[in-house]
Amino acid sequence: MIKHTKAKVQLPWFIVFFCLAAVCNTYLPAGAPAYHVLSRVARAGLTATLFLIGTGISVATIKRVGHRPLLLGVILWLIVATATLLLIREGWIGL
Repeated sequence: MIKHTKAKVQLPWFIVFFCLAAVCNTYLPAGAPAYHVLSRVARAGLTATLFLIGTGISVATIKRVGHRPLLLGVILWLIVATATLLLIREGWIGL
């Protein structure tokens, strides 16, 4: 026996926002300086989203655990990234 359920299809908001951005970029060229900033913010948001999806972390998980472990991870990431950059610039690490 097959149980039928009504699955609600969610609207993919990124498609809506992508279309909106394309229309704004085409018909509102006066906002070009803001579009560059928004593009960088969107790219950072996409990177963070893909990271969270890849690690299986959800907003509910972050709320349950609290912000301190996430903050610790970001601080450690900044320390490692800065130290690595300095070691590359000093020639201790080659690319």
